[in-house]
Amino acid sequence: MIGPEEQRRILQTLRSRVVATRFMALKRLSSMARDTPSEFEQWELEDSAALEELLLVIRDLENESGDESLQREAKICLRTIKSTLGPKYRKTALRCPSCRRVLCYGWDCCPYCGALVQYSEENRCLDCKMSLDSEWIFCVKCGRKLKEPLISSRCPQCNTEIHENWVVCPLCGKMLK
Repeated sequence: MIGPEEQRRILQTLRSRVVATRFMALKRLSSMARDTPSEFEQWELEDSAALEELLLVIRDLENESGDESLQREAKICLRTIKSTLGPKYRKTALRCPSCRRVLCYGWDCCPYCGALVQYSEENRCLDCKMSLDSEWIFCVKCGRKLKEPLISSRCPQCNTEIHENWVVCPLCGKMLK
C-alpha cells in the first residue's frame, strides 16, 4: 500500500529540480498504475486530496515548457493513472475557483459557496454564449458544430485505436511520430 510517507516522497521527487529524477518518478508511477492498480484505488479511497495533488503536479509537468521527453512521459503517466482510476479522473473537471468543488459547464456561480465562475471568451459558443469544454465537438445547448472530430486510426504494433495527435501508443508504448 502507498502510505502517507511514500506519497510525500513521490510528490517530493516529482518536484525535484533534476529532470532525470522527475522522469524516473513518472516512469515508476506509470509502472505502478499498470502493475498494481489496486494501490491507486486504495490511495483514492484513503486520501483523495493527496491523489488530486499528485495529478495536479503531473499535469504541471506535462504543461512545463522545458524538456520534451519529460512532457511526453508526464502525459503518458497521467493517462495511465487516469485510466486506472476510471472515468471520474479521465478528464479534467471544471472546479470552483473558491471552494474547488466540481462544477457543471454552464453554471455562472458555484451552488456550494456562491463564487462567480469566470470563463474565457474563447471557451464560449459563438451562437448561444454557453461555456464549453475544449473537447466538445458540439455545443450542448444549441447544437452548433464546434470542430471536426479527431480521426482515429490503429497502432501498427498492437492494433489499439489511437488518435492522430498521439505521439506514443498508450498500450504498447510504440512511438507513433
